[in-house]
Amino acid sequence: MLPDLTGKRILIVGDHPECRDLLYETVVLWGGECHETENVARALERARELAAQPGGLDLVLIDLNACGAQGLAAARKLAAEGDLADAHILFLNGEPCPSAEAGRQGRAFCVEKPLKVVDLQEAIAQALCGGDARFPRRAKQHPPTGLAHRPRRILLVEDNPINARATRTVLEKRGHQVATAGNGRQALRILTDQYFDLILMDIVMPEMDGTTATRMIRAGACPACDPAVPIVALTAHVDPQDRHGFMEAGVDDFLAKPFQVPDLLAIVENIGPEEG
Repeated sequence: MLPDLTGKRILIVGDHPECRDLLYETVVLWGGECHETENVARALERARELAAQPGGLDLVLIDLNACGAQGLAAARKLAAEGDLADAHILFLNGEPCPSAEAGRQGRAFCVEKPLKVVDLQEAIAQALCGGDARFPRRAKQHPPTGLAHRPRRILLVEDNPINARATRTVLEKRGHQVATAGNGRQALRILTDQYFDLILMDIVMPEMDGTTATRMIRAGACPACDPAVPIVALTAHVDPQDRHGFMEAGVDDFLAKPFQVPDLLAIVENIGPEEG
């Protein structure tokens, strides 16, 4: 079973790009809101910024090997920071974890490297919910591997750069070509001179929302764009009334957020007519 991190805000601290990217993609694909910094010196400042936002900060992941002594120093400051009283700290460490730090204020936990996904799951569960039993889970699905049989040209319209980055990474690993737009207005501009097999359209966006952009595409307001191009709505609003509104606007299908990789690939790789 996979952890469901929906509604959890997580900060990753580490100067090793590959490890940081792996953690980033893992957290986002589990449904979490992920932020990152490679600047250990700025970790405390970034944590304060996130903690001050509505919903606060739930967890800080610190790669001790990448950060060295600076990472441990930053962890001590974070654990002692009064403004971060509700945030937990999870160390990723290639050496045996320092017991004094692992037990600091009951808010710090440790995972030894090399990192195993199951160990990361259990540690996050322990940190956020006090144990595996109370940690929300979702059924595991196995995404297809290798390149897609029919690679697509996809326009991803998503205003959240974190979600956009994770979704684009998943699609490009399957061989799809992905362009991104931050709102409906940007999407219409891109569609004036580029062809796409499919549009993944977020609904709630600044400047122009996904419903408005979809209606304009269907009405032919974008002359160079195929008004019949398949459009999939990406949204957290999935009640029957919302679904009816999306279909009325002209979307072909919708994908509820947070979505799992197999669900995303199933829609992307099966929607629309087959070639030949």
